[in-house]
Amino acid sequence: MRIEKFYYSESIAACEARKKELWEQLRGEMDMLQGLSEEEAKAREEKAINDMVRKMLPPEEQYVTFDPRKYDLFVVLAKFSVEIAQEMTANLLVYTEDGSGWIVLVGTSLYCENTKKDRLVKLLLAADGMHLSPSVDTGKGGPTDVNDAVQLAFWFDFYTTATE
Repeated sequence: MRIEKFYYSESIAACEARKKELWEQLRGEMDMLQGLSEEEAKAREEKAINDMVRKMLPPEEQYVTFDPRKYDLFVVLAKFSVEIAQEMTANLLVYTEDGSGWIVLVGTSLYCENTKKDRLVKLLLAADGMHLSPSVDTGKGGPTDVNDAVQLAFWFDFYTTATE
């Protein structure tokens, strides 16, 4: 059996089509603005900017607070990740920065089976995000500075957003 899917290629094509559509829309708006007086054009431009800002900002009823339970979970998983790295023969980097925590595994082959696989799945399920990429040597001498390796990074957010 062979299955081939081109999700990346399709997403790039969709992105290009959306970019072309937005440019056409912008050109249409610019043509429409040319027929308006200067005051009307400024009013439309201000309204567009205000709408964009309103979409970007969260609603006023949201509160972001530090969640100590998330941080405690991260500390436990950091200790747990030492065993995972040892079993996978991978370099490990654990750090916190700006209310987030990172657990990064780097190795030429991140292979696991049976119970090792279950541990990695638990780490994946607990993380708020995961990023898999090739590792690059930046010359800083850290555990993630390895050429021709795989880098698996797990991201944890220590904040909780509450709404009224």
